[in-house]
Amino acid sequence: GSFSFLNHPISTRRASFTGGKTYGGVRVKNIKVYDANGNPVEGVDIGKSSDGPVVRLSFSATDEQKTWIYQYDYRGAIIFGPEADRLYYNAVGSDRDVPVKQSRVTVNFPEGTDMEKVEYTFYDIPGAAPNSVQSGKEGNTVWYTTGEIPPYSAFTIDVQFPKGVVSVPPLFSEWFLTLMIVISIILLLGILGLMLWMWWSRGRDVGRPGLDVVRYEPPSDLKPAMVGVLVNETAVDSDISATIVDLAIRGKLVIGQYEKPGIFKNKTEFGFDRTGADESDLTRYESDIMAGLFASGGSVRESDLEDKFYVHLAGIYLDMKDEVLSRGMFDGDPAKVKGRYALIGAAAAIIGLFLALFVVRWLDLGYFNVLAYSLVPCAIVVFVVGRYMPRRTAKGSEALSYVMGFKEYMSTAEKGELEWMTPENFQANLPYAMALGVTDKWAEKFEDIYVTPPDWYRGTYATGFSAVYLADSLSHMQDSMSGTMASSPSSSGSGGGGGFGGGSSGGGFGGGGFSAG
Repeated sequence: GSFSFLNHPISTRRASFTGGKTYGGVRVKNIKVYDANGNPVEGVDIGKSSDGPVVRLSFSATDEQKTWIYQYDYRGAIIFGPEADRLYYNAVGSDRDVPVKQSRVTVNFPEGTDMEKVEYTFYDIPGAAPNSVQSGKEGNTVWYTTGEIPPYSAFTIDVQFPKGVVSVPPLFSEWFLTLMIVISIILLLGILGLMLWMWWSRGRDVGRPGLDVVRYEPPSDLKPAMVGVLVNETAVDSDISATIVDLAIRGKLVIGQYEKPGIFKNKTEFGFDRTGADESDLTRYESDIMAGLFASGGSVRESDLEDKFYVHLAGIYLDMKDEVLSRGMFDGDPAKVKGRYALIGAAAAIIGLFLALFVVRWLDLGYFNVLAYSLVPCAIVVFVVGRYMPRRTAKGSEALSYVMGFKEYMSTAEKGELEWMTPENFQANLPYAMALGVTDKWAEKFEDIYVTPPDWYRGTYATGFSAVYLADSLSHMQDSMSGTMASSPSSSGSGGGGGFGGGSSGGGFGGGGFSAG
């Protein structure tokens, strides 16, 4: 017949084996084709398939015999075991629709190999005649010969040899692993040292005193929410609740606690009434809160705010933060500072994982993946230390020291020290206690200071009114309103065990076949 091409796919399928491991992917390199006289063949095209390279020869032949010699390096197919190494290889592949009349396979070992320790076997060829395979050792060579190999059948050899005949690739060696571990530790310690130095020089608060002196009054120039932002470096929902109470105490609104009928028992619901008092003295964020609370009218219940108030949250938080920044308390926006280091950390982690999982694996860079993976803990260091990088100015440090001294006073003052305290003094400090998270500690010292509720609060109480009851009620409001304010409408290679042998025909590395036309 007439033929114009010959395709020879070279499989890079991994073998199915137990015992030992391979290093790197299965690669075919340096493919060359020669004629029967050893001359390079022209018109060779090397393509790719999902199973490996495909060598295509283009020629013109009619009713004649052609001979080609294929030469290539096959890497990643040695199985390194604990006591011996192994070549488990499909010497004749099954991807062909014609028989192979005969085959000779040789495995040549280097000089000095202890051939007494070399073991070899093969696996029955499906469909082949009995006893059609012969094998043996001759000098430093293990050889196999076969009779006819039927179409779609493979001839698989299995050779075990002493360790040291084939070296582990340098990038997968123990010494290289140790080197990568040492470099990774040095890198991690270096990043940690760099971040700590940056915190010391750029992130540490300016002029912060070692001890906070106890203060007996709240800071005159900072409202409760500003105190919360100063301490937490961001605005949180407790700052809004503290501001609502502060606005009530200042006569801008009235807080009400009401019974709401439930299926099994009544529930508590909070409400707010606008008093109509002059609001020209409000800060921007206080005006935002008033606008959010009373968007639907001058008297609202908590249920009226569900799925509605959330649209105001971002603006309120931003204005709270801007109010503190405008007073020169921070050297830059804390959120942006933290975000910058979080972004650097995330980028380092993503790069490290990408290098380890894809680049190192694709390029067979061995234990370079240890160095690549080490970028992840480095990223964690950057992220964690970056959380402490927002820096307070000298003014901010002085204010923080004052606030922490006031918090200490509200937390630890004894009842005997507070006999002079009036209901007005108690309630003036109450929003600050809410912003600083010490409401209960502050209120329990004034259990009997109230006989009747203040005019800014209306509630339901069966056992008498007290400061503790008021604090509990406001804490309940804070927890309940946190969910209400945020609610929004719903929108739609290797193995273990085993030893030499135990394979099957076609189960080894490599293979491939031929097709012509």
